[in-house]
Amino acid sequence: MKKVVIAVLAALVVVAFVGDAFSQTPEVGQKAALSTPWSFDLSLYIWLPSINAGMSAGPLRVSINESVTDIWNDTKGVPLIAMGRAEAHRDRLGFFLDTSYFDLDFKDKRIAGADTAVTSQMGLLDYALMYRICGDPKGDISGWAQKSRPPRVDVYAGGRTLWLKNQIERPFISESASKTLTAPIVGARAIVDINPRWTFLVDGNLGGFDVDNIRFTGAAMGLFGYRFTIARIPTSLMFGYKLLYYDVDSGPLKVNATLHGPVTGLVFSW
Repeated sequence: MKKVVIAVLAALVVVAFVGDAFSQTPEVGQKAALSTPWSFDLSLYIWLPSINAGMSAGPLRVSINESVTDIWNDTKGVPLIAMGRAEAHRDRLGFFLDTSYFDLDFKDKRIAGADTAVTSQMGLLDYALMYRICGDPKGDISGWAQKSRPPRVDVYAGGRTLWLKNQIERPFISESASKTLTAPIVGARAIVDINPRWTFLVDGNLGGFDVDNIRFTGAAMGLFGYRFTIARIPTSLMFGYKLLYYDVDSGPLKVNATLHGPVTGLVFSW
């Protein structure tokens, strides 16, 4: 599994530079000029987080503190099943949908002096309406990888839906609990062009506010981006760091978790 992840990361870098070598950047501007007022982004990414969490299923409670390396060694594989993000924009208005799914399966753990098996699944869905308060509208990609744009700032408001399932097994006892919970989030992001090719993005949000048993949740991310084209499609190779926190207290299911680690992926724009 380690070799697979390393191979994927290497492939992303190769795709970026090979695609850049054969790109037809001038035609991007012509395509953008003929496009509708709508613009779209599709992101496919990999997030490899460490996890520090306290979780319960019924009366059983455990604490997990695992680095990415620990997770590789202690679970059946990297806690990554599917991740992606889609954005749609019209002038200064926009909408995004971001989804992640993790499956942690720890075996043969020694917790509180007892052999313990812990399975924790988490599905995350973020969605929000966006408004650009500063900078050019999102749809302007006429100078892709050819000219820098002024800094852009977006604000957004929406929701975060968490699907959580914990299962804890100890000698002679096993407990399982699952919940689907939704709470509001608000946030902002800023994008700065370092030069025509390189960008920097910072994004942060918070929410929960005790709605639907989500006491608090927050996320932050910082990414560098490198612009190029693949088959004349404006593309960015993104890499950086992401953090997610959520505190849930819903009857038999309680989770207080922090996930943080490197993230990389490709963003296709049109």
